[in-house]
Amino acid sequence: MSDNSNTWPISRSELVGRYRMPNRNRNILLIGGAVMLVGNIAVFFLISSMLQKTGVDSTIPFWLLSTLSIPFLVLAISLAIWWQMKSRWEAEAPRIWDADGCICPWCKVDVRSEPCEAHGIDASHRDLLVAYYASPMLDNQAESYKRLVDAVPRSPRRTRLFAGHLGWFKRQAETIRDHDADPATRKRATINVFLTWYALLACIVTIVILVVPDGMKYIFASGFAGWMLLMMPLFFIFNPMSIGPAKCKACGQQCHEKDQEICSECGADLRKPGAITRKEWNKRKAVKAIPILIAIYVLPFMMDFIVGQLPTPARQAIWST
Repeated sequence: MSDNSNTWPISRSELVGRYRMPNRNRNILLIGGAVMLVGNIAVFFLISSMLQKTGVDSTIPFWLLSTLSIPFLVLAISLAIWWQMKSRWEAEAPRIWDADGCICPWCKVDVRSEPCEAHGIDASHRDLLVAYYASPMLDNQAESYKRLVDAVPRSPRRTRLFAGHLGWFKRQAETIRDHDADPATRKRATINVFLTWYALLACIVTIVILVVPDGMKYIFASGFAGWMLLMMPLFFIFNPMSIGPAKCKACGQQCHEKDQEICSECGADLRKPGAITRKEWNKRKAVKAIPILIAIYVLPFMMDFIVGQLPTPARQAIWST
């Protein structure tokens, strides 16, 4: 095993443990899933009550059940993809570390001795490759990826599209979380995120209404998940997670050396994958996010009042089966 700790901005355990989920994140995921389940059940009974008030059949139709189940299907698929990516990465990361980062990100060829023929990457791109592989732990992945793609002679076409256009949104989100960025730059990035997100949602809603038969019913039936999508940009601003100095994941003690092997506080083995983290929990931002979470949970229950203000034909047009 090569010792590259002096030339990397992160440690080997951080690199290998890239997809290791912190206990706090796992708890948040479980709590969020439970809240979503309770919220969807509440919306389920709420819509049943609203159907009765409109005078139509109060039986919950199949389209409503299928729409409410979509968030859980997406969650299950996302977890399966995460597990697959985690398994692949933990098999590949030690090889990347031993090669001092000189591995082509696309064809996985070692470029220390000779360049990658398919993409033109060679040992001269080593600093950009190291920055790219370390970027997920330093929260600058989109920017590092773009610098690498711009420097590579023959990067894949799909990759150039992602780094240039689709990666733009992620770079804006990274700018919002960058406390060293200029306030005007962060404010501009915030506006860009809001406008882009809501423009995309508006396009999706318009397509659903115009193309899908009775599309308005699906939009209302999205309920709790729909409100979460509506509020998502606020999480980019009030995201309680930030990047700080390396510390022991078990006890939170800051690492005094980059290649430190044993935690001086709890004695944990810091060489294990995922034993070191740089993520910090910002309590002030978490407190600010509480009203947002309350709003997300309460707004679906206002649908009864909102729909109740519509004329009877409009209510029946939305909820009739």
